[in-house]
Amino acid sequence: MKKQIIYVAVVATALSFYSCKNSESIENASTETVSESKSSSVIDSTTVPSSSAAIVKKGEKNIIRKADINFEVKNAIQSTQKIEDAVTHLGGIVSFTNLQSNIVDNDEQKISSDSVLKTVKYNVENTMTLRVPNTKLDTVVKQILKEVSFLNNRKIEAEDVTLQIIANTMAQKRKQEVSNKMRHAIDKKDSKLNQTLQAEDKVDATKEALDTYTLNNLDLKNQTEMSTITLHFYQPETFTQTIIPQAKSLNYYRPHIGTQIFESIKTGWYTLEDSIAFIVKLWSVILLAFLGWLAYKKGSVWLKKQTL
Repeated sequence: MKKQIIYVAVVATALSFYSCKNSESIENASTETVSESKSSSVIDSTTVPSSSAAIVKKGEKNIIRKADINFEVKNAIQSTQKIEDAVTHLGGIVSFTNLQSNIVDNDEQKISSDSVLKTVKYNVENTMTLRVPNTKLDTVVKQILKEVSFLNNRKIEAEDVTLQIIANTMAQKRKQEVSNKMRHAIDKKDSKLNQTLQAEDKVDATKEALDTYTLNNLDLKNQTEMSTITLHFYQPETFTQTIIPQAKSLNYYRPHIGTQIFESIKTGWYTLEDSIAFIVKLWSVILLAFLGWLAYKKGSVWLKKQTL
């Protein structure tokens, strides 16, 4: 009887010991499985490139705000300087500005013999694009409205792109997983060259799509952080008048008739003097001609006597 009791006790002890070992092994296996799943999740999260554009906190809204204002000012140049100073002071930038004058009319009126009054009618306008922090948009708009003398229109838009950023992030993750699987398959499988090249092209296309989603998110994040304000303003038509000196006509310096007659007499006398001087220069020719004429006369007389 005692032997049977001892045998039962030994068997029970062995069974309890085996059950304890089995439970420990199961617990260790489950612990290892959990740790492996955690490490794999860490690896997956590190393989996907994170960016500020891809992170959307719970309850955070990503709003793109834009403003478009068209108005009239008293002085376009001064208003441009004030708006630029206000934007810079609030941490924004002026990404575009085009300040120009448009001539409406240009007229010149002679007011004296040597002066002309030039009148130019013109207007001045400016088109500006401003980038300001999203939280400063309302402040900048209020500063701009201080310059308004007549408001044509003011439009402010707000677009929630939170879901779009989340969708891009999810697409990023899917593309990254596909790229990792394809890369693993290429490295593991011994394929032919053509198949490998085709697989590489697919990987490149997947990475290109991944880059596109990343850049889209960065662009959206930039637009949510910096609001865009488009301005078009002008001033009323104004004019400037300038007196321009003008050169006198040559007729203004023309001498009177008495002076012209006296100058003509002098010119005629000078011409006569020049003629006499020219004839005197020909005295040798005149002398030879005179001698030739005398010889001709004497010769004619002599011939007549001989004939008689």
